[in-house]
Amino acid sequence: MRLTAPTVVLAAALPLWAGAAAAGADTVYQRLKAQVDRIRLVDTHEHLPNEADRLKQPADCLALMLHYVESDLVSAGLPREFQSGAWQVTLQDAAQPFEPRWTQFEKYWPDVRLTGYGRALRRAAADLYGVRLDAPTLDTARQLNRRLADARQPGLYRHILKDKARIDLSLNDVGSTRVDPEFFAAVLRFDHFVQIRSAGDLARLSRRTGVKIAALEDLVAALRKEFEQGRAQGMVGLKSALAYARPIYYPLPAVAEARQAFERIRAQPAPPPEEAARPLQNYMMHEVCRLAAQYRLPFQIHTGLQTGFGRREITDSRPTHLVSLIRAYPDVPFVLFHGGYPYGHELGTIAKNFPNAYIDMCWLHIIAPEAARASLAEWLDAVPANKIMAFGGDYTYAEGAYAHAELARENVARVLAGKVAAGDLSEDEALELARKILRTNAIQLFHLPLP
Repeated sequence: MRLTAPTVVLAAALPLWAGAAAAGADTVYQRLKAQVDRIRLVDTHEHLPNEADRLKQPADCLALMLHYVESDLVSAGLPREFQSGAWQVTLQDAAQPFEPRWTQFEKYWPDVRLTGYGRALRRAAADLYGVRLDAPTLDTARQLNRRLADARQPGLYRHILKDKARIDLSLNDVGSTRVDPEFFAAVLRFDHFVQIRSAGDLARLSRRTGVKIAALEDLVAALRKEFEQGRAQGMVGLKSALAYARPIYYPLPAVAEARQAFERIRAQPAPPPEEAARPLQNYMMHEVCRLAAQYRLPFQIHTGLQTGFGRREITDSRPTHLVSLIRAYPDVPFVLFHGGYPYGHELGTIAKNFPNAYIDMCWLHIIAPEAARASLAEWLDAVPANKIMAFGGDYTYAEGAYAHAELARENVARVLAGKVAAGDLSEDEALELARKILRTNAIQLFHLPLP
């Protein structure tokens, strides 16, 4: 359908990305949103179990649906004894009594419910289960648990992901290629070949790959074996999350330095200092990139914010740390994750300057919806249209992927409507951009079997 030129011009004083949202009667936004809603999405990043595994999980809303929200609860003051990984009782531990966990959630939820994470949880509960979490009580929680239990049957993913979220395919990062092809295509991590710190790490890789690792060349051979197995089993790309473990700067060391670090690690029962292992780690990251270049596989890399509770310095994950790697491997499409938040300007600069650098907005629409809109508006001005992928749910439960998809559609439509209203785009051009950044860019980059 060909859309007509806009007849409503928004107030010039409003930011472009906020213009369409400022007035519900704005016909530009309404028309664009209706068309954006019809686009079948390609979701560039998830952590979803296969449906059969999801159906085995308990119908416990705190265990299932607190991915990301718990981080904001901790920021709001959730006591340490209720945080994941600390002490014995956690909000997401379904083996613990529900009521005391809910009491803690209910105490801190009012300060979290309006964040991007909170909005996504409220959207999922309301749209999919008819339960409002604006001011929930224990009875509200029990009602949601009952509805989660009722929905726990085959067909759940088709209902949520295909019918409600209108996602045709998700790139799934779950450490395996054994994913349901109706819903997922697999990306694999090879970080365990990079972040080597001890002789025990080498022994585990030997057992995992069946390669006796007695020298640096053996380690490279083990990596190649596992990589080629993954490729043969259908992986469509690579993923690295090493920003959670170290700075993402990988200068290429001399082979002699890497070999010396390997021998030191292999010979000592205790791990050497972190810096002593870096030459080997950096060398192995370059080996991973060489394999990605050989097979022309996209390489997704975590940049920016790290989920959790302040594990690393945020500066460890600045996108600019990757420039030397991007420059060294022009045949590798580097897909930089999470909009680089809070380093969006840097990420836009990298994507503008390097043909093999791409922007992925996975996670960003729920980290900070306004920042997502501002960044997308900037990137559409600065970066070629084929370099942006605007949606990846990045959730561990399907309902979160649905809610994130809805927020992403709204953000994309608002940004594009603002640009149409400002006279920068026609509505036809806006819809062409929407289709690219929500679907066709990912299909082309990852060579997905979709029209």
